[in-house]
Amino acid sequence: MFIGSLLFFGFCSYYTIFEYNTKATHEVFDIFIPDYDNPYLKVDTAQINENTGSPAIIRTGNDGKPYVEKEAKPNKKEAASEEKPQKVNRVIPIEGDSLKILEICKKYKHISSIYLYGNIPEKKIVNAIKEYEIPDGEPVLLLVDSTIFGSAKVGFALCENGVYWNTSWLVDTTLNYISWEDFSGKEIYLDESEIDFGSGIKIELTAVENSEKEQIVELLNDIQAFLNRRVHHTNTDLSRCRDILTIITENRKNGLN
Repeated sequence: MFIGSLLFFGFCSYYTIFEYNTKATHEVFDIFIPDYDNPYLKVDTAQINENTGSPAIIRTGNDGKPYVEKEAKPNKKEAASEEKPQKVNRVIPIEGDSLKILEICKKYKHISSIYLYGNIPEKKIVNAIKEYEIPDGEPVLLLVDSTIFGSAKVGFALCENGVYWNTSWLVDTTLNYISWEDFSGKEIYLDESEIDFGSGIKIELTAVENSEKEQIVELLNDIQAFLNRRVHHTNTDLSRCRDILTIITENRKNGLN
């Protein structure tokens, strides 16, 4: 009997609340559920639909007004990176000897640590310019990346005016740049993982595959041979010009045309 009384009392209470809340306010109760993803959200309110008589959940904010989910603002950096195409290399026009040196370099493009003018990844070229102290505006004809993770912070670059490089703490070098003029007169040889020019001038190849190290030295020897041939031809031409000028001068002294 006691249980029957409780059931009857509960039924009457539910009916009274339901009847009251289907009239003017239509508001039944507030559910205070914290939303940690959105601190501005305050409550969920259950209301009774006037037409259907069924309850509906209305979400309100701190100001008591219906809460409207705001669209997430786009990330400016991500949007900019999507709109702006990634640079592959700072391609600066080259001419003269630089073109001929680049042609020699192309014969060794199969070497995995070599990156040629026009196809050097942006990250590598930026790091190389900074770490090797390559002057702004000087074209990079070839880059050799001698790092394990591919940052190119250690390695060397063949540029318009000469060779620039940077070494790690493993290799001591007296210089980090050599002009093409000085390069043409150096003896180049491989000492384990170092390219040695003598006088303590060294380039590091620690992270370069062993099978590629000798080929890189061969590339440098080919460029050196080209530079020496050019100097020889230039000196020969100058010598011929001097001879011609001497003959012209002698003829004028002798009154000959």
